[in-house]
Amino acid sequence: MFSRILPLFFSFLAVLSAAAQREVPRIDIKLADGITLSDLESSKKTWRRAQITIKAAGIGKNITDSAKVRGRGNTTWSMKKKPFRFKFDKKQSPFGLAKGKSWVLLANFLSDAQLNNAIAMRTAQLVGASHANHMIPVELYINGSYRGLYNLTEQVDLASNSVVVPDESKAALLEWDTYDGDPKRDSTYKLPVDLKAPEIEDYVTDYGKEAATLYQETLNSEIQKLTRAVLAERTAEVVDVPSLAAFYYVFDLTGNLELRHPKSVNVWRANIFDPQSKWVFGPVWDFDWAYGYEHTGAFATINPQFDLLDGKGPKGPGRNFFRHAMHGSQEVATAYNELAQRFAKQGGIDSLCKYIDEYAAWIAPAAERDFNRWWKGSPDYTSLAALMKAWLSERATYIAEHPIGYVPTGVRAVPAATRSEEAPIYTLDGRRLSPGATRPAGILLQGGRKIVGNRP
Repeated sequence: MFSRILPLFFSFLAVLSAAAQREVPRIDIKLADGITLSDLESSKKTWRRAQITIKAAGIGKNITDSAKVRGRGNTTWSMKKKPFRFKFDKKQSPFGLAKGKSWVLLANFLSDAQLNNAIAMRTAQLVGASHANHMIPVELYINGSYRGLYNLTEQVDLASNSVVVPDESKAALLEWDTYDGDPKRDSTYKLPVDLKAPEIEDYVTDYGKEAATLYQETLNSEIQKLTRAVLAERTAEVVDVPSLAAFYYVFDLTGNLELRHPKSVNVWRANIFDPQSKWVFGPVWDFDWAYGYEHTGAFATINPQFDLLDGKGPKGPGRNFFRHAMHGSQEVATAYNELAQRFAKQGGIDSLCKYIDEYAAWIAPAAERDFNRWWKGSPDYTSLAALMKAWLSERATYIAEHPIGYVPTGVRAVPAATRSEEAPIYTLDGRRLSPGATRPAGILLQGGRKIVGNRP
């Protein structure tokens, strides 16, 4: 299932060590028709015409092509250094990746966050997670203005450079996310389910209203079957077990609590009309708050010996679902425990640590320029890279030595929390306020929304 990823992955690894001694690639976005950077940043959802030039720095071919570009993200869009997505007019293969039109530029603007997503996606590749993204460091210029160090990566979608399926009219890519999902789609756990692809408006255009109605009715029914099967300890009947084991391991190793809400949980299926077609977990996404950040507001400082689903953290429906999915199936528990053993004892963690060293060395000059541009985070990731390696190594050992056990789910779901924990609060420059701290006067960010500080 995941063999499509491997040639690209190993090709990328082959140039990584050498790339660490070279410059970080550069992307220039030249907005069309007199559009300014302020215009682009004034609206997240408005597409703007542009010409995009990629100077690949020896990793694949240079590219110049017309495209459209707009903002993206939730909380991150409200910060000074903004994330973007763009869509080429025709499919391109930046840095030798699979050809596609849609790509993302991640800003990594939380303090010291330049390693986060790169480490997580490398882990996903190592464990064979479904359609794992690639994280290419790039320096971004818009209309000649330096915007800093970003990651270029694939837009998660049903597309030639992301989740590839035989027939998109029969497939579904879901995102479980408290920002956009609809809990009415799932009566078992109240998971906030959003149909990421295909878009229903496009489906109506391509196949007609009657076909779109049938598609939506079938999808809603299949979502209910999925969650009811997990509750009834029949996860392996409806879910691709290796994909679930790999997906969960990436979150577990990195200590990413987002799936407990859930947020940014992607699940796809090649054919919702075929009972033999199973749900596949992935691609993994969004590790800004991983590595203990949600506990302490810093990376790799919390004791790495903790259970992902127990203890302090979000108590949303995702927590209940994944507890049942991972512990309520002997097949899932066995697959997960075997993967954890292999990663800890057969070179997986060693490969990851080597990658961290090489990636930190590669981005070093660009990270310093990014720091000088924004005065945010750190100009040198050497110390954090060492801290991350030690933290991840200890966590890999802990997970391997504490295997998941089979625990029957019973006949009732654990009720979802009726009161959500208060979302963390940030200043406009991305600094997280300590819980209970006095809010400074001015505009602050909470849960992707602007609030007003109350200190006189």
